[in-house]
Parts: sequence; C-alpha cells; structure tokens
Amino acid sequence: METLHTAALILHVSAGFTALLTGTAILIIRKGGRVHRQAGLVFFIALIAVSFSAITLSLIRPNAFLFMIGAFTLYQGLSGYRAVKVRLRHTGAWDLLITLLGVANAVAMCISGQVVLMVFGGISVSLVIGDLRVYASTLRGKPVPKLTWLQRHIGHMMGSYIATVTAFLVVNFSSSPLGVLIWFAPTVVIVPLIFIWTRRYVARPPAAAVQSAA
Repeated sequence: METLHTAALILHVSAGFTALLTGTAILIIRKGGRVHRQAGLVFFIALIAVSFSAITLSLIRPNAFLFMIGAFTLYQGLSGYRAVKVRLRHTGAWDLLITLLGVANAVAMCISGQVVLMVFGGISVSLVIGDLRVYASTLRGKPVPKLTWLQRHIGHMMGSYIATVTAFLVVNFSSSPLGVLIWFAPTVVIVPLIFIWTRRYVARPPAAAVQSAA
C-alpha cells in the first residue's frame, strides 16, 4: 500500500505541476489557435492524472477534502472536454454520468461545512445547472445556441484551473496566517475572468474556433 501511495503521490505532484504551468500558459496565449489546442490537450491529460491520483491518495489515507477536490477537478475537466468534443450537439450516457458526478460532489461540498469546499460546491452547482439546461434541450431534440459549447468549455476548464491553483496554494501556504485569504485568491481573480472571457469569446469567437465548429 505504501508503494501505491508513493506512486500516486509522485504522479499527483508531477501532473499538478504540469496542469499549473499549461493552465497558466493558456491564460496568456492566443485563444483558438494550434498552440492553444495543444496546450489544452496537455492540460486536460494532466487534470485527469491529478484527479485520479488525488482520489487514490484520499482513499489510501482517508482525506475527504482531497477526495472532493479530486472529484471536482475530474467533473470540470471532463465536462470542459466534452463541450469541445461533441459541441453539445447531443447528450450521451457519458455526459449524464459526468454531470451526475458533478451533482453528487457539489452536494457533498456544500454540506461539508468547510468554507473552501462550499465555495467550490457553489461553482459546481452553477455549472451543473447549465449542463442540465443544455441536456433538457438536446434530449428533446431542440437546438442549442451555436456557441453554447464554447461558453461551457470556458466555464468548466477555468473552474478546473481554479481548483489546480487553489490546491497548490493550500499545500504550500496552509501554515500562513493569511492562508484562507490566499486560498480564495484564485476564485476571486478567475471567476470574473470567466464572465469576461465568456462574453468576449461567445460574442466574437476566435476564428479557429468558428472554423472547427463549422
């Protein structure tokens, strides 16, 4: 069991560092281009590795906080990827399972009593509601607004980046007198960016995104 814990910890740290670097790079580089897509793929793979390693670690040495953060990151990453992959043209079993994970984890976070988890739970609830609205349309055969997929992609992937940065700060600044304030900094800074970029890119999407959606 110790060997498994060590292997999961090494994977978690390396994948987390990769997600932190590529996620930060994505914030800076031009959106919709080849570099963005390549960095996004690396970020997504790193997120999946971070999520499963976090869940593994939390089960070997019981840690509810780490488990819920891992599940939160997994839900955000998978939903963000699916939004790009299928452009929300249809709702499959995988979409429903991913959202079910989001619902269950959001409820657990909201009732956890831990402020950080409750905030993340609120973010999850808002994104889950958006997912369910899309599914209500696609399952009834109604068209989804053309660039809703881009809006969902931005929201979910940025949500997973918030989790990545917050986890890094929690690990490295947990003993700081300003610890809680530092932990909330990513949410305070990035959530407004989600709204700004969603408005900007949905109203005037990058040319590469329009071409790939056509």
